[in-house]
Amino acid sequence: MVAGGDIAARRLVADAGRAVGRALADLCNCLNPAAIVVGGELSLAGDALLDGVREEIGRYSLPGAAQAAAVKAGVLGDRAEVLGAMALVIADTDRLRSAGLAPIGAGG
Repeated sequence: MVAGGDIAARRLVADAGRAVGRALADLCNCLNPAAIVVGGELSLAGDALLDGVREEIGRYSLPGAAQAAAVKAGVLGDRAEVLGAMALVIADTDRLRSAGLAPIGAGG
């Protein structure tokens, strides 16, 4: 419905984006992220949602934090959680090796 141009649907999604953006603005002030990736089913709404998120981050974040945070739609879909978990395991394994410790189950 949003992609079809339904005005009421677009308004509802934009309002949801602004609500999410208001919460993310506080996180931007605290964490100053370089990027915010909106994933899952929310990312399917596209710019109708993301524009509202960007608007509120711009309004409620410190100027430097708002400019630094690029708001993007996720592209990994259902794989995001699994790929993120794998990245954490790989990073942890590399950290253990650099400390001279073998990860659990590495043998030898």
